Amino acid sequence: MDVEATSVVQVLLNEKSIICSNCKSLILKPNKAQLVNTEIFLPHIDIKKSIGDHTEKNIGENITQFWRVKSSDIYIFENIGFTHSIPSSNSPFKYLACADCEIGPLGVDNLSPLTNNNNTDDQNSFRFFIACSRVSLL
Repeated sequence: MDVEATSVVQVLLNEKSIICSNCKSLILKPNKAQLVNTEIFLPHIDIKKSIGDHTEKNIGENITQFWRVKSSDIYIFENIGFTHSIPSSNSPFKYLACADCEIGPLGVDNLSPLTNNNNTDDQNSFRFFIACSRVSLL
């Protein structure tokens, strides 16, 4: 998977909590993620129910707006689940899902974090991307 967060949308942080759209479980507290524009392919949420109805090339969608989590520490999340590592031609990754209702994928865990060369603090790697269209703000 190739994740290149190339365009930051005005340095907007999540001013509200990020919650699961399905069960309303808290995923991430306010001011922990930055809104970015990047393109990442994610399988449809209902992929297990309807895999027979799709051709291989349209079993997902390219999503372009994400919350990029400001830390590479998994403990920044209040509630998130991870799949097993998925091999990829670029680098392995994991999908993110709600740990309470198990709906997903909500985003990705890029196991080879991108680094922000302009940032000098300890939180300079970008590993987690949560699709804006698959979560809600509260």
